[in-house]
Amino acid sequence: MPHLTPIENIKDMIPMSHTSQPREHRHMSQTAFNRYMPVAFTAPLLIVFVILTLIPLTNTIWYSFTDYNGYTSEFSFVGLSNYVSVLTDPSLLGGLGFTIMFTVASTALVTVFAIWLAVVLNKQFLGRNFARSLFFFLGVPAQAILGLVWQYIFSPLKCLASADS
Repeated sequence: MPHLTPIENIKDMIPMSHTSQPREHRHMSQTAFNRYMPVAFTAPLLIVFVILTLIPLTNTIWYSFTDYNGYTSEFSFVGLSNYVSVLTDPSLLGGLGFTIMFTVASTALVTVFAIWLAVVLNKQFLGRNFARSLFFFLGVPAQAILGLVWQYIFSPLKCLASADS
């Protein structure tokens, strides 16, 4: 028997616990761990996504090709006639044109005003800090009111969101 140094002797005397594995087995389980953990962590999200998004989306697309009205269980396949009737409706086209104009105009005006205001508030002038604080503090009451509303909803005394109400 070869002569062992005291350190090697101590290592041989310490028993392996039931949880420790030889190095090659730990490497294999670590590889499996690294391979399957992303799936394990994303699986709940994917399940919720499929249930809450994909299934309703596919049902909506399917119903758009039928004459289903939501009140009766009877429906028949009508093809693209629903799309043709919607896209040729003059009130839809007028409303769509107004919505696009309103969106573009309001976005442009708000952006121009916000940039102008940022430039003005960035210049040196008397009361600059007060003006900056004024714009900041105008948003604070909205957040405070929102907090109070949610506190009221979840209050144990008011019981608005309680299962007992």
